[in-house]
Amino acid sequence: MSDRLGSADLIVALSATDDWMQVSSVDELRDHGRVHREGRGSHVGHGLELDFYDESGRLLRPLLAMDLEVQGFVVCTPAQPEAMESRIRTVLGRVRERAADHPQYGAAGRLEHVPAPGDLSALLEWVRTATTEDARGHQSGWLHNLLHAIVG
Repeated sequence: MSDRLGSADLIVALSATDDWMQVSSVDELRDHGRVHREGRGSHVGHGLELDFYDESGRLLRPLLAMDLEVQGFVVCTPAQPEAMESRIRTVLGRVRERAADHPQYGAAGRLEHVPAPGDLSALLEWVRTATTEDARGHQSGWLHNLLHAIVG
């Protein structure tokens, strides 16, 4: 595995406060950021500070162009899959606590299907599906929209 991620590689974005996340390809993540920077998204993200990981749990450093647009990511630590999984589950715990405040997303029944602890690959696939299942050219899955309803 290279130290630089390709455009189709899976990436995990977690807010520094562990209350928001996204799992998508590098290209999808860049496109999502572009939508918000251009004001085309229905929510703004309220300046979330993000940490990035590859699917094995290696912390990533974003590579920025002069205009500060993300051009890619480079690995900067060894894999820590248990730590990344713990952070993802913290986000999901916060979603469970707040889901009743936003019943329009139907989270209660869906959250029952979160994969068991220890299966990081299945968890990442579950989160990715939940954040992208409504393909309208923007991250539009029920979980993505619920996370924005909760944190902005």
